[in-house]
Amino acid sequence: MQARQVSLISRYARRGFLIALLCTPPAIAVALECGEVVFRDIRSTVCRVDIRTDRLQLFLTDPSGRPFNSFRKVAESVSARNEQLVFAMNAGMYREDYTPVGLMVIDGRQVHRLNMATGFGNFYMKPNGVFIVSDSGAQILESSEYRALQSTRALATQSGPLMLHSGQLNSHINPESSK
Repeated sequence: MQARQVSLISRYARRGFLIALLCTPPAIAVALECGEVVFRDIRSTVCRVDIRTDRLQLFLTDPSGRPFNSFRKVAESVSARNEQLVFAMNAGMYREDYTPVGLMVIDGRQVHRLNMATGFGNFYMKPNGVFIVSDSGAQILESSEYRALQSTRALATQSGPLMLHSGQLNSHINPESSK
């Protein structure tokens, strides 16, 4: 049985979003589970990915080294590999030149270091977090916990702030905010 390939694409986003692509060879049927969730009158689409059978990937640049800066360019690159884009969403946080603000690990290789700096803006609101897929599974860690992780990382992307940490709402987030 051939595993489906799910790709996380890095793209410029001042706000932290997650970009995920489900890419499969055109001949393979996709059985991705997606559904709509409504919370406080806000609709979101939630898709379930099984990391035991689906392979997540991060992309930052195209084969020529230019940063991906549109879903169209990502879809074209995926199509050139004879795969099909099934869904996509933003991942991590990036500067104007599309370089990551925080940690990025692609195919087990660290592309950008963990950023524990203090600063202004969404990324620097603590606690912020790291999404990781490793040999022990997928998880979200508070950024300061990342260095203690012993498993081999296949991919990781840092963003901020965590909305929940250890089951508690982040006290720095205003629940009445519209942003």
